[in-house]
Amino acid sequence: MSRARQILLLAVLGVLGCNNNNGNSVSFAFNRPERLDFACFAQYAETGITNPALNGTWKVMPRSCCTVYDATSFELTLGPGQERFPDDNQRPSLCLGTLEQPLKVPTLHALVTQSTRGEVAAVDLVANRVLDSDRQVPGFTFLDTGGLPSAIVVPPTQSEQNVVEGPVFFYVASAEQNEIRAIPTCRFRSGSSTCGPDRDAANADAAYADRLRVTLPGSPADMILGPDQKELWVTLPAVQGVDGVTRGLLARIALPPEGDKVNAFALDPATRLPPPVSESLYGVPAVSDVPMGEPVAEATEYRTSCGLGVSYAAANFTLPTAPRADVKAAAEPQRMRFDKDSGLLFVSDRASPGVHVFRPGPEGSLVAL
Repeated sequence: MSRARQILLLAVLGVLGCNNNNGNSVSFAFNRPERLDFACFAQYAETGITNPALNGTWKVMPRSCCTVYDATSFELTLGPGQERFPDDNQRPSLCLGTLEQPLKVPTLHALVTQSTRGEVAAVDLVANRVLDSDRQVPGFTFLDTGGLPSAIVVPPTQSEQNVVEGPVFFYVASAEQNEIRAIPTCRFRSGSSTCGPDRDAANADAAYADRLRVTLPGSPADMILGPDQKELWVTLPAVQGVDGVTRGLLARIALPPEGDKVNAFALDPATRLPPPVSESLYGVPAVSDVPMGEPVAEATEYRTSCGLGVSYAAANFTLPTAPRADVKAAAEPQRMRFDKDSGLLFVSDRASPGVHVFRPGPEGSLVAL
């Protein structure tokens, strides 16, 4: 075969390969995806008779609605105490709408930060498809969340008392802008740049954008939702004070009260702006200030507490109980987690070989243990 024929054959095969669309090929590329959280959406069925304008549109659902179903068979699995409509086969009132305005099976989505471009992309985990969040813009459009998104939080519900509604806002920490940004969750499925709170008459003023952001005194490393869904906790590894000393801090940011579908954060009644975050900053003790515990030997108690249920030989050493000589003096808090059983907040420290433990108290107080 001549060289020209070989080139022509390769070109034809390439075109055929590109046109072999299996439904999963899309023209997009993630840019350094790092952090993710999950959101639940459900589409209104096209048989709705109460409000035909909703047909085919999407609704933000509580995350629990996406865990009720088997992801393979899509068969409904009812848990204890879940309701059924008597005239509709196994339809729970919370997750599949009403008989007059039914919803299709709720779908779990992954929301993934793009660190290079400062965006968040949504992936439909059932259809195995990346979403175009704004169809009015050519190509795949993800949501702008500020430079270097370091953390993302999607509340499971809008409130504990109003579990029919999904979270109105989700929250992204920007390590470049030093801020927390709130974005309407419906933006991923609305197909446009405005939806939900953006269209609310209470937000029709020039200050609306300010009410969607909280400025931080340093670059955030991590952010989590409090156990009661009433606050965000943020780690700030390096905040320089007016005295020139750099400290590691934790920030607490209050969220709006239950049922508030307009405000992204708990606002000052006079200004309708978030109160200064400096009112809720907590210092992380330096390594030299952290008391060291007694030596802990690897023993039978580990097997019991971890539930291994098997025998093993204990190592002939004890866990370290003194910091390394090269540890920095100032704490640099990084990742953190709440323990749901004890209610304690555990914070890792990049400058220390230990973990900080805090107990949240009343009225936003925080006590280091």
